[in-house]
Amino acid sequence: MIEGLIEGGVRAGIASTALLVALALFRRTSAAFRAALLSLALLMFAIAALPGFALPVPVLLRPVAWSGAAPRLTASFEWLVGVVWCVGALWVAARTWSGRRRLARESVGEGLEPETDELAARVRAAATRLAMRPPRVVVSRTATSPYVWGMRSPVLVMPAGWTARLDDRSMQLLLRHELAHVRRGDTRWLGLAGWLAIVWWWHPVFWLVVARLRAAQDDASDDLALHGECDAAANYCDMLLRAARLTLPERQSVLGPAGLGVHALESRLRRLMQSPESRRARLATGHWLLIAALALLLLPGVSPASRHSQAPALHRHSHSHSHSH
Repeated sequence: MIEGLIEGGVRAGIASTALLVALALFRRTSAAFRAALLSLALLMFAIAALPGFALPVPVLLRPVAWSGAAPRLTASFEWLVGVVWCVGALWVAARTWSGRRRLARESVGEGLEPETDELAARVRAAATRLAMRPPRVVVSRTATSPYVWGMRSPVLVMPAGWTARLDDRSMQLLLRHELAHVRRGDTRWLGLAGWLAIVWWWHPVFWLVVARLRAAQDDASDDLALHGECDAAANYCDMLLRAARLTLPERQSVLGPAGLGVHALESRLRRLMQSPESRRARLATGHWLLIAALALLLLPGVSPASRHSQAPALHRHSHSHSHSH
C-alpha cells in the first residue's frame, strides 16, 4: 500500500508540477481557467489515492530512471514509513474534523441570530444577479468574517452586525462574491481537498496545488461578481478594504472556508485594477477543449498507460536491453 501510494504521489506530483509551471509561464490567463486546471491537478491526487489506480505521466515527463524496474522498499523500511504516514494522517484527520465541527457550530449552534428581511432581500438580489438559487443563510455572533461552506448544501455564514456596518453597494458586492463561490462549486473542491489532505499531508506539491486553487477560486469569484459591470472594479476594491478592516485575525487552516483573506489582499486589488482584459467570468470553448485534452492525457483509466499495464512492458524493455549488451 505505502509503495503504491508513494508511486502515485510521485506521478501526481510530476503532472501537477507541469501544470503549475505552465500557469506560471502564462500568468495572464483567466482565473476561471487557472481554477479549472488546478482542480484537474487536485483530481489527479484524488484518483492516485484510490487503490488500483495509477496516474499515467506523459513520456516527456518521465524520468530516465523509470525505464527500468522501480526499486522496492524493504519490509522493515516500508513498515516504518507506514507508521509515520498513519501518525500524520491521524493528526490531519483530527484537525480536519475539529475544523468541520467549528464551522458546524457557527452555522447551527447557539450563537445564531434571526436572518433579517433586509439581508434576505439582498441575498435574493445577489442570487438573481448570478442566475442561481439563494443558499441557506445564517447570521452568527461567533463568526468574524463571511464565508460559505458545505459540500452538498453550501451555507452562507454572515457575521452579526455586518449588514449595519457596510453600505448597500458594498454588501451587494460582498454577497455576490460569496454566492459566486457557491455558483462555481468551489466549496465542493475545497471539501475534497480537506479529505485528501489526510492522505497527502506529506506531499508538498499537493499543498501548493491547494493554495493556488484557493487563490484562483477567489479571483474567479471576483470576476463572476463583477461580470457585466466594467466600471465597478473601484467599488469592489473599496468593498474588499472595508471587509478587511471588519475582519478580525483568524486562526484558519489552509483548508478553511472560502471567504475573504484567503490569499494576499494586495495581489487581488492589483489584479482587479490592472488586468480588466483577463477578467473572464466563464471558460471559453478553447479552454474547455484544452482541459478535456489534458484530462484524457493525465487521468488514469483513459490513457493507455497505467501502472499495471506498464509493468510487463517495462520488464520486456529492460530484458531486451540486457540481451543487447
